[in-house]
Amino acid sequence: MARSVLMSARSQKHNSSTPRLHPAGRDNLAHSLLLLWAFWLCAEYLVFGRHSYALIFDFGDSFIPYFMGENRDGFWAFLGGWEPRMLAGVDAAANTISQFRLTNLGISVMPAWMAIGLFAFLQRAIAAVFMYRLVIDVFDGHRGAAFATAMLFAVGLGAVGAESYFGFTHNMGLAPCGVPFLIWAHWRWADRRPAMLAAIMFACGALLALATMQFIAIQALVCTGLLLGALTPVRRWWTLLLPLFALGLGYTIMELPNVIAVLADWPAAHRLQNPTIPTESRLESILNGLTQMGTFQFVPIFTIVFAFLFVTRRAIPAGLAAVVGICIVILFIDVIVSAVFPDLSTLANFSFIRIIFMMPFLLLLVAGIALSRIFQAAPYSLPASVLRRAVPVMLAIGITTTAVGQDTWIKFNNLRYYSHGSNYATLYDQPPLRKVAALSDDRNPFRVATVNIKDVTHLNRPSFAWAYGLETVDGYVNVYPRRYQELWVEVIRPSADKTPFDFEKMRDWGNRVYLTALGPDCSSVRLGASTNLELLSLLNVRFIVSPCPLQDSNLRLFAANLEGPGQAWHKWSNKDKLMSIFRGDYPSKKLYVYENAAALPRYFLAGNARIFNTPAETLSALGKADRQTLLTTAMIAREDIGDASLPQENAGQAGTVQIISVDRGEIRLDVTAKRKSVLIAANSFNPRWTATINGRERPLFRADHAFQGVVVESGRSEVVLRYRSAISELMKDR
Repeated sequence: MARSVLMSARSQKHNSSTPRLHPAGRDNLAHSLLLLWAFWLCAEYLVFGRHSYALIFDFGDSFIPYFMGENRDGFWAFLGGWEPRMLAGVDAAANTISQFRLTNLGISVMPAWMAIGLFAFLQRAIAAVFMYRLVIDVFDGHRGAAFATAMLFAVGLGAVGAESYFGFTHNMGLAPCGVPFLIWAHWRWADRRPAMLAAIMFACGALLALATMQFIAIQALVCTGLLLGALTPVRRWWTLLLPLFALGLGYTIMELPNVIAVLADWPAAHRLQNPTIPTESRLESILNGLTQMGTFQFVPIFTIVFAFLFVTRRAIPAGLAAVVGICIVILFIDVIVSAVFPDLSTLANFSFIRIIFMMPFLLLLVAGIALSRIFQAAPYSLPASVLRRAVPVMLAIGITTTAVGQDTWIKFNNLRYYSHGSNYATLYDQPPLRKVAALSDDRNPFRVATVNIKDVTHLNRPSFAWAYGLETVDGYVNVYPRRYQELWVEVIRPSADKTPFDFEKMRDWGNRVYLTALGPDCSSVRLGASTNLELLSLLNVRFIVSPCPLQDSNLRLFAANLEGPGQAWHKWSNKDKLMSIFRGDYPSKKLYVYENAAALPRYFLAGNARIFNTPAETLSALGKADRQTLLTTAMIAREDIGDASLPQENAGQAGTVQIISVDRGEIRLDVTAKRKSVLIAANSFNPRWTATINGRERPLFRADHAFQGVVVESGRSEVVLRYRSAISELMKDR
């Protein structure tokens, strides 16, 4: 009977001053092969330079272009501050943008394709090497079993979301791939060098916060704590206090600004009005995720079952089995919460189902241990000695083949998107948008909007404009003001009966915000049929990006990229589509930029003010107003006025506004008012903005439902708008 894995790990760790390491020769070869494998897994992200593959889902359509348009000083934005580039402005720390500052730092010192590609390699290398070390060192496993499971784990297929199809994605950061290192590091240094281990854990916690989506990082921390508790005798749990405290402290310090900012902005966030996911849908998602994982990992599961039935009932360490059981229980917390507290949307947004991101690691770790026990089994444990020798080899080959098969499937999916033009040169280096960016001027700011035309291309995302340093009214943003979402729904209300799926998605969920129009006929697209262009002008939108020519007479073609086959590409044969990659004929190259001459200025004076009983009435009036009314009249809900004394109804021009200077946290304006007026700043309202006029603080209130307004008296004034981050405001209050 094979000896207990758990007792073996304990005896190595606690009965000797130095954990027993395996001979280096064969391990060095294994490490080298695993590193080569890791490089192969991410080759498409690296080897083609600026034409390297850019994964769009959940990262290439948000964080990559965002960081490409920022310099290395932006690294410190994780502490908070105003970010004007997205959705008329948000707090930089109250967003998942702040959770990838390591990427920001990398892109600031090297090309984006290289920074993202190297990070992809780092993920897979850490996963492969330390899964191998974990199995052979901590669990006294067999090298062949460790190598096979390390290969499969490095592929990184998940169980839910986009991570199910592309391996380790950037959103997953250092969480699932880093847990094997954390467990191995504790085994290696806990007894001999506890202070060094604590320092390593602190650094890993900080890196986890700077490189990983929060909801995945938390699951990794939970999983690490459970595993270390399971692998350590109860009488020695006290030895876990220092390293786990250091790990949590490092993570908390770097994540704290984001947590503070999110908590500060959450009461007014759009996600609070997201519809609650029904209990049945949550249960279905969990079961689908587990079924999908079972399908992807059939051979490892078969290996575990085989070891349990034919080798030893102790093939799975009891502590590890308990951790798997606890994680499965955590999976179903969402179902319980939605059943017992159906309206508790704040807790529902956390989504405990995300512990499933850690399940492939746990499954493959158990499989590696089980396969090791099959290799190490005594002759009588299996029916025949020949079978005893053949079975583990066949299972190891099966797991290795699964790894190769999964990578082939991932590369095939990547090739499909690559053939559309999913690479850095095509997505983030468009001449028309460079021409728009050349007009950027703090003294005459403007915003950009992007049209998603149904069934034309999925590679025209609103966030791409961020790569050029442009400010947009749309994009992929996970936390922003609910009032802005409501205003945006009014902008796209004409699309409700034309593209109902997109309209309802932005109305009910809203993490992705964009303009939409009907396709696929590129020759007859009229944006005005699906968008309130007057309201779009109020949002300071001067340029509109489209994959098709627009037929609106009030929009002027400003620049275009006519390279590439455009929609004709979809009619080509699969062979021609494949060959088009080598010619650089990507359908998404075609791009049109239109100028909206009716765009209202970012800052202007409204001589009139209309008061409405509710925000809903204000919103309705905005949707019906023409450009002149929007320019001359501030529309304000009664609950938003506060202590402000509003101007009476007047006719004619109210005055002029000149921009003196603009910083991320301070805007200085030279205002000349002919009479008492409302200064409208078309930036999202946030209570941490303050206004001073000639050095005296004045009430800043919501105007035009989502923007900022302050009353100015007649004459010339200097108006200063200042923003304080949530953490700086908290420190000031203390």
